[in-house]
Amino acid sequence: VADLTTMRQIGEVTVGSQPDGLLISARAGQGYVANSGDNSLALFDAVTRGMTATLQVGDRPRGVVVVGVGGTVKAFVTNEGAGTVSVVDVEARRVLETVQVGSRPTDVDATPDGTRVFVLDAGADSVVVLDAQAHRPLATIRARSNLTGLAASADGRFLYVTANEPNQNLARIDLATNQLAGEFDVGQGALAVVAGREPGRIFVTTADNTLVYWDTAANRATTTLPVGRRPGSVAVGVMPAAPSPSPSPGVVQPSPPARVDTTPAPAAEPKPTGAPPKPGPTLAPSPQPSPTP
Repeated sequence: VADLTTMRQIGEVTVGSQPDGLLISARAGQGYVANSGDNSLALFDAVTRGMTATLQVGDRPRGVVVVGVGGTVKAFVTNEGAGTVSVVDVEARRVLETVQVGSRPTDVDATPDGTRVFVLDAGADSVVVLDAQAHRPLATIRARSNLTGLAASADGRFLYVTANEPNQNLARIDLATNQLAGEFDVGQGALAVVAGREPGRIFVTTADNTLVYWDTAANRATTTLPVGRRPGSVAVGVMPAAPSPSPSPGVVQPSPPARVDTTPAPAAEPKPTGAPPKPGPTLAPSPQPSPTP
């Protein structure tokens, strides 16, 4: 655990064996870790760093996303070794259902409204769309080989899928039709992708050790930044004291996927500025003329 103000480590959380997928939910103040070594989902308090629960899920869990749907907060955990997704009731601390989704599910994301969950099946070169309420597959979308990551846009219109290929390594899928809506080149193999709060921009890491700011309206890179070797994960968050509303991306070097729930806290009520205006002087009414008989 690091304090981003001082940029120093302030503690650790023991969560399980071989932690892979990580999600910090600002909405619930809770952390979720998929432990591929002991097939568990660990829940911990993001403030106190104390463990709150450990649940057994499927074989080799890799990714996790948390959504609120139908009054229930659910965690969807991809189990790479079993080809399944475990659906967890976060508040009840129990597995609701295990859904068969394919051969090797790795990454996972959801629409901003939490109604649909997208599972990257790296073994079948496809994306499986799940109904978050009914836990049933709605569609399977074919994609390229060597898939590495996926992210739904902030407006819920598109899904972006990355592939570790030399060209056409970023695919855009129209979520109204579940059809491919474009393929683009972002660098020498795309390794990870995340969407921030702005619908017009996503962030992609590439095999040539670069972070790419991608303009989704113009379909081009607007900025590229050199980062460390093989940046396999990327997360984006909003710093409360930042002078600009634009989110700042953070790159993680190891390959396991990590996601951060960036739901913003409710805006604070504006505070009054300055002293209240002083009351003006009270004027006596002017005398009225007497009526003439």
